[in-house]
Amino acid sequence: MDKRSVEKYMPLADDAIKAVLGGKDLEKTYRSKLSAFGAAVIMSGLLPAVAYYEKNEEKIIRLLEYMYQNDPDRKEKSEGNLFGIIKKADDKKEDTLKEDIIHYSISLKLVMNLYI
Repeated sequence: MDKRSVEKYMPLADDAIKAVLGGKDLEKTYRSKLSAFGAAVIMSGLLPAVAYYEKNEEKIIRLLEYMYQNDPDRKEKSEGNLFGIIKKADDKKEDTLKEDIIHYSISLKLVMNLYI
């Protein structure tokens, strides 16, 4: 985990929470679901974790997609769902995506403390 990257993404995480979840009275389970997402990525890989969450925890994936699509550092903008973006990525790009998505999830988890 790169502390500076996580801090850098916190304003974007706040925007994602407001845009996707409305930014008020969030379920307390979102924070633990985000923690479990990071563990799932590390244990089973990015694509399997995203596939599982796409089916079972759609709002978590929508938050991560919002951050990916609105990341000011991302040179290329990709539309579509996160699963499809990862599936199309080559190995080098997938490693970068994995790192970014883990940073997004940590940033989201930290910013959720303001709302829960």
